[in-house]
Amino acid sequence: MPTAGGGKYSFFEGGIRSNSFASGGYLPTAVRGTVLHGVMHIADWFSTYCALAGVDPTDTAGERAGLLPIDSLNMWPMLSGANLTSPRGELFMNAENAKGGGCLIQGDWKLLTGKISSASWAGPTYPNTSSVDNTLDQYTADCGGGPPPPILPESCDVKAFLELCPSTKSATCLDCARAHKHMAAIHSCTGVDVWPAICSGSFDRGGGRRGCLYNVGQNGSWTEHEDLSAQYPEILEKMIARLSVLSQGFWNPNSTAKSAAYSATCQNAKTVQTQRWSNFYGPFCEL
Repeated sequence: MPTAGGGKYSFFEGGIRSNSFASGGYLPTAVRGTVLHGVMHIADWFSTYCALAGVDPTDTAGERAGLLPIDSLNMWPMLSGANLTSPRGELFMNAENAKGGGCLIQGDWKLLTGKISSASWAGPTYPNTSSVDNTLDQYTADCGGGPPPPILPESCDVKAFLELCPSTKSATCLDCARAHKHMAAIHSCTGVDVWPAICSGSFDRGGGRRGCLYNVGQNGSWTEHEDLSAQYPEILEKMIARLSVLSQGFWNPNSTAKSAAYSATCQNAKTVQTQRWSNFYGPFCEL
């Protein structure tokens, strides 16, 4: 059986896809022993349990503190067989510029941006004796993303530019370019942000990667061996735009620019885990 790519702490499927099961007498007879492929996030159990208990899942304390509404959906209609369609159309896993890389799933499609850890495939049993010196975390995939770097003019000869103004130090390289802007090697590379891009090595000839795109649905290659970004540029750009919008509301507990709500209700996560939870993960926000 093929294995998913990546592993724990990775946004490849091996780090976020999981099997789950439900059992017990409350399950309708018709769905017992059946298999569902609907998309569900672990956060959705909260609203699902609230619906079963007949209580409102709204986090009124969080709203009073200025936090966004909960992102949890009631999955009981799907689990109980009332319908076979998941109410969750997308999974926003991580912001585009956040640590670990950006990740967005919409239906069968999955977008990854930035540097994604554990970019390899383990065997059915991992770790094992053969993986001691060859662990998944040694592999990283660069899926690019973010604002595209400037595209160089066709007439620009990067080699000639750098021979005249070496890029060993970006500031020195830029000063050199400004001083010799009348020379052909420099003048032919004129354009918005082109000189800084050449001096820093972050330029594009038109083929810069904007993100990795995978079909992770039941009929796709959920093992993520094939990047489909070149074959489906419209889907890629649409998902990049959506990820950018979602990232604006991303709540990052490690951010240096913490909100007033965070400062008033949350403590240092590592300190709380050490002093209150005996080195186990636990709540660090009192809402």
